[in-house]
Amino acid sequence: MIRLRISSFILAGILLASCTAQVSVSPVVQPSTTLAPAPAATETILPATAAAAAAPTSIQTPTPQPTPTADPVKVSLGQPVWAGRGQIMDAGFLPDGSGVVVGWGGGISLVDLASGKEKWFVAVPAPLIKLDVQPQGKSVAAGFTDGTLMVVDIENGQSRRYTENTRPNAIWGSVAWSPDGRTVAYQFTGANRGDPINLLDPSSGKVTQVPDSAIDQGFLPRIVWSPDGKTISLPGLGSVCPSLVDVTTGQTRLSLGQTVSCVADRYPSQIGAWTPDGRAVAVSQDSSVQLLSFPDGALLKTFQSSRTIAAHPYSGPALFFDPSGKWLANHSGISYYFESTEPITVWDVKSGLAIARCDHPITGGKVFYRIAAAFQGSSLLMIYNDGSVTRWDFTLEREERFLFRLEIPGAELGSLGWSGDGKRLAYSSSSEGVYVYQSASGELVGLVPGDLNSPGLNSDGTQLAFFDHSKNEVQVVDLASMNTILHLPGEALPGGLSFSPDGASLAYSRGQTAAVADLASQKTQALLPSADSAPLKDQRVTHVVWSPDGQALVVAAGIESDTNNGQTVLWQRDAAGTFQELTWVEDYQASYSMAVVAVFNPSGTRVALRKEPRDEAGYIELIVYDLVQQQVIQDVKDYFPGMWADDNNLLMRQVADYSWTTRLDVTSGQITQGRGTDTMGNTYAPGGVYFVHPDEDAFGIIISDWVSGKILARGQHGDSLGDLSWSPDSAWIASVGVLGTVRIWPVSYK
Repeated sequence: MIRLRISSFILAGILLASCTAQVSVSPVVQPSTTLAPAPAATETILPATAAAAAAPTSIQTPTPQPTPTADPVKVSLGQPVWAGRGQIMDAGFLPDGSGVVVGWGGGISLVDLASGKEKWFVAVPAPLIKLDVQPQGKSVAAGFTDGTLMVVDIENGQSRRYTENTRPNAIWGSVAWSPDGRTVAYQFTGANRGDPINLLDPSSGKVTQVPDSAIDQGFLPRIVWSPDGKTISLPGLGSVCPSLVDVTTGQTRLSLGQTVSCVADRYPSQIGAWTPDGRAVAVSQDSSVQLLSFPDGALLKTFQSSRTIAAHPYSGPALFFDPSGKWLANHSGISYYFESTEPITVWDVKSGLAIARCDHPITGGKVFYRIAAAFQGSSLLMIYNDGSVTRWDFTLEREERFLFRLEIPGAELGSLGWSGDGKRLAYSSSSEGVYVYQSASGELVGLVPGDLNSPGLNSDGTQLAFFDHSKNEVQVVDLASMNTILHLPGEALPGGLSFSPDGASLAYSRGQTAAVADLASQKTQALLPSADSAPLKDQRVTHVVWSPDGQALVVAAGIESDTNNGQTVLWQRDAAGTFQELTWVEDYQASYSMAVVAVFNPSGTRVALRKEPRDEAGYIELIVYDLVQQQVIQDVKDYFPGMWADDNNLLMRQVADYSWTTRLDVTSGQITQGRGTDTMGNTYAPGGVYFVHPDEDAFGIIISDWVSGKILARGQHGDSLGDLSWSPDSAWIASVGVLGTVRIWPVSYK
């Protein structure tokens, strides 16, 4: 199994993806555990070099022309299941303050504030963008990346999905109930799209639109209703000012351009909230709040703040009043896209003075933002993206009080680990803890809380290993009993542990060096490199890769803060069971978690290594080492290893960012070029016949044949992808979104 991490991030208000029509997913088909043979195809054969014997062959690759190929074997994707919930995307407190509705990447839940316990959870069809609690507290409405809407009953969690007039591939959006609770307004935006404000009648399912309300793709929707339900807000950007328009006619009732300045080089003012009596609207601009009368826009009052008043893109409008109109507050509390921590401030509306300010939220996360806040009497209820729920009595307390923290089962990128049989999948959470799921159902098998990372499963998925940061050790847990059966002193770095294929041994990082533990006897063997391959100061083991037969091991080490240092060492177990160093190469990218440092062939007799010397910029070699002959048999410049198709044929990727899929016959030196492309995002199936890569246009995955390059199957994840992983038995694919959402896809071959 080869996994490649794909860097992807979306900055606030800047949309970096592109979209196309919705991608369909094939009906559920039970996956076969046997990979289909390679399809017959006409391939481009490059001139062969002499077969390697005692010395390696350095191959100079000519520029070939790909030729047409025959139709490949049919591959299909079944219906995926969620593994976990992803990160917290949005939240809303119930009007009576008894609970909070939490919108996860993969579901919606209701949590009781008194006990911190979850009352119900509803899985959702696609990653969630926004939700809003009905003012009457009876329902919650939510919008998703596939453009659909769902309304959930607060009492029992029963839901109804609305698909009329939907478009997929939404990125940002806003969902807001009308004050009377009879209409849901929603608006989505994304690359090459800017939707109008849609108005849903949940009772009938009928959808209408606010006339002339379509926005540009760069605008960030933040819908705010007037208390009488007759006026609604449109966002602005740059020189386009936000405005308030008539819900029925779409005519402008008030443009902020009448009062404030909207210029291209600054973020526009935000329409934050209406006064409960509907006579004025609060608008945030820079470090102040202006209260404007409606509809003439006259300035009534200015509320000052010590810092910029804003709202994180995943939170709602920047401002909100208490139900009586006595107090005004801002969301703020951002330390995510911005360097500074913005305080939450409460103003007395009558005097215009700030009466309370909370400068430093108590959340422990370095990267945090306040998702939702609401008045409850003289207190503020707040929830953060790390799951912290707090209460702040701003009339009596200087700081907020911690109530509880929700567990966040969202995957950390680059942390996926399959069991050898592919039936279970583990990952470390982006907050804390390690989770294990059944591949077929997405059912949670085990959860180990704590500051943990680098999870690994044994061959049948009955044992879980991970690093414990707090104890600086490796632990092995029996998943049936959840008892810890082994403690090993270690160094907590992602990627630095792995079970042997038979599950009898565990290779793990001790910091600069690695060790192998026999799980039955609990005896350990340190792998001490030679003087030539000894790690440099501050290097730490970052990758541990077993051969399929468990007789060889590759250990790579690098420096996280210095990507110009790294090396990879090949070890082989002798007849006495002792590991001996065979060879080593410099690889200055060994510290990269996304790097493919080594790939063994199916029998474990050969291994492809990547060589990138520290002081030779741009020099890259692919080294093929034969463990039987104990020598290098091929040396190919300007290629990275990909996956072995069989014992003799290795898939490679050219150093160029965009290159054709290429195969090397390591016995003859012959290179065969397919018509598939590798843009550094391919993840190859065991056996190398097929590869999966991100479908950036549709926030999904694409399976292609490496020879023909033809697309064999598509599936929509609904989130920009940060990680892809094929199970060892080729029966499953796991896709991880940048928001921590995980989907497991069954794959079948005919």
